[in-house]
Amino acid sequence: MGSLRISLKLPLFVAFAVALSAGTTIMLAYFQASDQLIEAQSDKLTALRETRAEAIADYLGAIRDDVAILANSPATAQALADLRVGYDELGNPVEALQRAYITDNPHPLGQKDKLAAAPDGSVYSAAHGRWHPFFHDFQQRRGYYDVFLVDAAGRLVYSVFKEADFATDLVNGRWRDSDLARVFKGVQANPARGAVAFTDFAAYAPSGDAPASFIASPIVAD
Repeated sequence: MGSLRISLKLPLFVAFAVALSAGTTIMLAYFQASDQLIEAQSDKLTALRETRAEAIADYLGAIRDDVAILANSPATAQALADLRVGYDELGNPVEALQRAYITDNPHPLGQKDKLAAAPDGSVYSAAHGRWHPFFHDFQQRRGYYDVFLVDAAGRLVYSVFKEADFATDLVNGRWRDSDLARVFKGVQANPARGAVAFTDFAAYAPSGDAPASFIASPIVAD
């Protein structure tokens, strides 16, 4: 009887061992296939990441070129000079320009850029009417949110879109700690022709805390 029990148990044991071996083989094959799949997906993600990184680098390079080319244009230097003369003529330029181009602007919020010149008869508005179509067209064609002109003293003498930062002093005014002020200070620190300063994306209060990144280049004249 004892040998009978052994004879019955051994085939079961062998069968279990074979089944275990087969299961192990299947599991090893599964893990190998899984590793290969993960590796293939990892390679794809790496390639995608590198492609997107190159695309972002190209995009940022194009923006840098746009800003540098525009800053080096004689037309931009002349526009800044004309607008600055008009700005200096006003007794309280922040109040006067924000009233003329924001508060009394007949276009609704988000479309203040449609006003070519305020009907106030000022030297500033004459200069604005002359140069706004040029910068507005550039902003629209290149897909930028806004284009600014800031004089050497840090006064934001022109903006295409006309938000709460328009006409303010980026050195001593309300937005002196904003990223727009920081990018201006970056240009001040390196005013060489063709130099570029930039900030990363962050909430920008004058635009309703929408994420904004700024890129600036010095306007060098004479």
